[in-house]
Amino acid sequence: FNILAVYGGSSIEDQMRVLRRGADVVVGTPGRVMDLIKRGRLNIESLEMFVLDEADEMLDMGFYEDMESIFKATNKDKQVLMLSATMPKQIKLLAKNYMKDNFDHIIIESNSKTNKNVKQFYYITNEKSRVEVLCRILDIKNSKRTIIFCQTKKECDELLMDLSVRGYNAEAMHGDILQAMRIKTLDRFKQGAFNFLIATDVAARGIHVDDIELVINYKLPQEFETYI
Repeated sequence: FNILAVYGGSSIEDQMRVLRRGADVVVGTPGRVMDLIKRGRLNIESLEMFVLDEADEMLDMGFYEDMESIFKATNKDKQVLMLSATMPKQIKLLAKNYMKDNFDHIIIESNSKTNKNVKQFYYITNEKSRVEVLCRILDIKNSKRTIIFCQTKKECDELLMDLSVRGYNAEAMHGDILQAMRIKTLDRFKQGAFNFLIATDVAARGIHVDDIELVINYKLPQEFETYI
């Protein structure tokens, strides 16, 4: 198959050039897909298959209207697959509006557990001393490669500032940072250019880094699946 990935932060001209030659499979973020459709460079009126991955995460990231617009630009006789960890009302509504009446809702039972060789600890602290407690943990553990998860992009940036001022070699990765920069940051982390990667769980999805010695949730995740 000729497969093309389309997303912000990479050259749209290069993507349009590949589309002119033809692609069997296009994998894309909603924003860039919408952009290419509006420019008349991506025609999805005769799809054989339409896959919406991480549907619930798309809602959390505010892409519902974009998803609806993309669905409306497709043909009615395509096969649709929607993959979602949870099934909120809006996802059910998308399924009802844009899938065939006889669609199947398949639920996969899973007993998600953390790896047995992972030791888990929690520390009780208040907001005022949270940064100091974190720094003390980092000093005691003395990890060469640590990921610190934050709940929001703002929290990521603020923690990066706090750690940098205290002399910690850290960098941040979240949705407001261009994809190309995120890839460079990840490569530098893998190469050992810095010790502490501060990230939101959304930005860190799908990354693979060997030899992580320590993972810290700066605040408790809202969903237990996110923690796992």
